[in-house]
Amino acid sequence: MSNSLRHVGILLAIVQGFISVVFKYRNKDIKKIKGKNLLWIFFFYLYLIFASIMVVKENSGILSNRVWIQTGYILIPSLYAFCLINLLSFETILELIKYTFILGIVLYIIKTGPTAFFSLSNWKALSFSSPDTDAIFESSTFTMLFIVSYFFFYYYKILKNQNNKNNKIFFYFALFFSILGWKRLGVVYVIFMLLLLPVLKKNKKIFRIVPLGTGILFGIVTAYYTKFMQGIFNPLNLNVYQFSTGRDYILSLWKQYGYVSYGYGSSYEIIHRYLELDLVQMYLEVGIVAVVLFGLCYFNLTKKSLFAYMVMVYEFLNLLTASSFPSVFEWVLVLVLIEEVTQNINLENKEV
Repeated sequence: MSNSLRHVGILLAIVQGFISVVFKYRNKDIKKIKGKNLLWIFFFYLYLIFASIMVVKENSGILSNRVWIQTGYILIPSLYAFCLINLLSFETILELIKYTFILGIVLYIIKTGPTAFFSLSNWKALSFSSPDTDAIFESSTFTMLFIVSYFFFYYYKILKNQNNKNNKIFFYFALFFSILGWKRLGVVYVIFMLLLLPVLKKNKKIFRIVPLGTGILFGIVTAYYTKFMQGIFNPLNLNVYQFSTGRDYILSLWKQYGYVSYGYGSSYEIIHRYLELDLVQMYLEVGIVAVVLFGLCYFNLTKKSLFAYMVMVYEFLNLLTASSFPSVFEWVLVLVLIEEVTQNINLENKEV
């Protein structure tokens, strides 16, 4: 019952948002509508449903109800982002993110436990090389919010030169909590973005072929990474279980239960949990064409912006090695940020 009410609430919010956009732009030039590229995600959403139907026919089954939930994780963030960027200014969205970031810190401390968080002994014992000490502060839920907030503050403070005291504080706090939340890929990437700062400030644009080529590349890499997770392809002789933090075991459950795809997301009905390897799941459930189209669709959003491209690369690395599709709020913010960045790139092109 609660899930049904939540889905109804989401649908009503999107409908209200689109009605508001229609009223706002009803007497204006359609060219002034922002984020039109986000609507390509809708066509990819339709492809996922089509691919799911074709897979079901091939396997002589019935389309899984999970298809509508899993494809919703793709569609809903794009619709929300489209409404937000057309109804609110970037500055207003940024202020909302600041309040959300503060709330996230408070909830993170509560979830960690105020006593544990403020314990001097825990801070002294903190060692990122030890799984026992970093586990106290580790949080996949809040770290996603911290990293996306870091990208926002990075862009606004550094690349837009809004380097006042308030923005500095939020930037460094986002950096600190992104590292403290200890998601390995996130820690490496936020530090890498700091090292990349001179390049990002000097070179804001890239060739259009780069993001499109990267989208295709992720499709190819996903196929090999799937074989690696299955123990078929391992040229470096890595410990797959340790490298994937146990996700290869979750994937092995598919074979144990004799899983056959009945559409995108149908594996959940067999093992009753997410694979936590989003691109691998898409590849196994609806094929490599879906992964390549997904890469092309999303990397196309970055256009010629180097910063937007780097943000999308992080998200795809996370989708390859972990999971973020169910984090609808994260994807809303990512799409809003990328649209803002690419709009500024377009304005710079027109000025030149």
